[in-house]
Amino acid sequence: GEGSFGRVYKGRKKFTGQVVALKFMPKVDRSEKELRSLKREIEIMRGLQHPYIVQFFDSFETETEVVVVTEYAEGQLFQILEDDGHLPEIQVREIACQLVSALYYLHSHRILHRDMKPQNILLGKNGMVKLCDFGFARAISVSTLVLTSIKGTPLYMSPELVQEKPYDHTADLWSLGCILYELHTGAPPFYTNSIFHLVQLIVRDQVKWPDTMSDTCMSFLKGLLTKDPQKRLSWPHLLHLPFVADGVLVLSEENVFNPLTVLPSPDMLALKLKQVAEKSLPGSGESRLLRKVREQMASKRKPVDEKEKNMDENETANTLKVHKTPLVEVPEPSDGSVSAAAKEKTSLRSQDCTRSKQRGQISRDYEQEFPSVEIGPRVDVDRKEMWENLVQESDPSGEQTKRLNYGDIISQIKSEIAAFQAQLTGGVLPEVQRILPPLKVLRHFILTPETEKLHHISRELELPHILFDLIRGSVENSSFIKHQQIVSVLGEFSTLLLIYWENHSDWVEEVPRLEEFTRPFITILHKPNLLPVAPVAASILSLFTQHDVDVFFDLGNLTSLLKTLLLDSYKPQISLPSGWGVCDGLLSLLLHTLHEHEDASVSPRLDPVVFVAVWKKIDSSLRSTTPKLDFFSANGLYSFLCVVL
Repeated sequence: GEGSFGRVYKGRKKFTGQVVALKFMPKVDRSEKELRSLKREIEIMRGLQHPYIVQFFDSFETETEVVVVTEYAEGQLFQILEDDGHLPEIQVREIACQLVSALYYLHSHRILHRDMKPQNILLGKNGMVKLCDFGFARAISVSTLVLTSIKGTPLYMSPELVQEKPYDHTADLWSLGCILYELHTGAPPFYTNSIFHLVQLIVRDQVKWPDTMSDTCMSFLKGLLTKDPQKRLSWPHLLHLPFVADGVLVLSEENVFNPLTVLPSPDMLALKLKQVAEKSLPGSGESRLLRKVREQMASKRKPVDEKEKNMDENETANTLKVHKTPLVEVPEPSDGSVSAAAKEKTSLRSQDCTRSKQRGQISRDYEQEFPSVEIGPRVDVDRKEMWENLVQESDPSGEQTKRLNYGDIISQIKSEIAAFQAQLTGGVLPEVQRILPPLKVLRHFILTPETEKLHHISRELELPHILFDLIRGSVENSSFIKHQQIVSVLGEFSTLLLIYWENHSDWVEEVPRLEEFTRPFITILHKPNLLPVAPVAASILSLFTQHDVDVFFDLGNLTSLLKTLLLDSYKPQISLPSGWGVCDGLLSLLLHTLHEHEDASVSPRLDPVVFVAVWKKIDSSLRSTTPKLDFFSANGLYSFLCVVL
């Protein structure tokens, strides 16, 4: 077959005789963005292994083409619809169970298909369906709760998509409902020749249910075709509805973090609703979706003579007039019955077959079906680049060339922290690289000499309590505490807290039980994998002792930690704030512990080897032309001398 993407050949694998499909896609005249998208599609397909998803075998490139090798499927679901009109319900149920199984697998791996339609469902041996075409698919990170880029085919798009609102995996489930409805009745639930009218039908009109549909099937499809995505039938409840119960093959992997197939925690749900509200920006001017579709349709038109051109212009004017008409004035279809829509569509299809016989089956599509569209997300500025710029622009040591909108930035930092907290409380592995840049900006803000501005920041972000909560949440998350990335984020949280507390200690007077705040830092000192965070954790604990808080820690563990930090092989991974040495906190804790246990029985437990190592380190630091105070500041040296005495 041949289509806009390239050519597809039926091939045979050498030595095995296995029949495969080879998809040749030209690289010429494709933008870098299109090539990156193609490679992303290949990477998604490479990781999929499911009986109802077309199997990826291999891919390679020539100088002019990208070639993808997949399993060969006998036919298309769309072809059956063309030939037979619709299917008996028992067959619709079989296909429903298989597609539900495929979607459950994708969503459990946090992959959205985003272009579910009959043309993207192939038929394998024994009538098994094979979901294909992952060109619009997206693997979303654990911190991504909703998307805004518009992808898909309008006939099968959900109401939130055609309205350009944020959406999630339930948009795929709406598309599934459209496909199953079409298989059962012979026409999609909403069908018209005008893209502008189609959008209004999807948003406003109720689905018309035929008498021939069973109650179980209707109940299932009504759940999928619920216009409100928050109320739409979704996982895991979907699996238990009678229409598909006991018929769905559930394949998933236990090591997938935060699958989309489980109910979100209350915190995660609240954060999701907040992101929906934040990303639901008011539109201005013509809809991006309508504009994009019209551009695509215009680009596909063949050259016409002057008379036809004038006719087209008149048609376009009429179509635009429909678009400009207020929402409530959009006319209802003259005949909205399912049978009428099916007959209209069948007639259109038979015309399509006559017009497109020279086109290959794989690329054949409705002439009246609106093409798949792809429109980028609303946000024009790349998020990563935005935070990188803010890190530089907020740096107090640099030249401030741009006036910053503190209110806006604090709001964004607050949102990023809320997302991180929701992941922690939901037992999800947080996305560390996403939170680090906002934390660096916050560090710069905390260092501001402007008291009023700092007071505003503290009030808005609830400092320092939010930092204590983040540290405690990170340590108490059983998955995250074992992850190597916890070191960088715990180090940043703790360093921020140390900077804030050292300069603004008045918050202590408002807290009755400070002892409860010490537990996460004691845990850090006991965890070998958190050794890089130990210096800053010990420094924070030393601040607690200055406010008469009892911090109980074993002398043997303290001296063991000191010994490790003094090894020549030890390289600090976390930079402490100015005025703090790597060993300051531990030496202060050691002094505090000795004061708390002033009896002879404790002295033998002190390791003299450690003291010799400390003396040597101090000696080498002070002998330098410029004393090196990275391991010991003046305060650290004072604590050590007190311990010796």
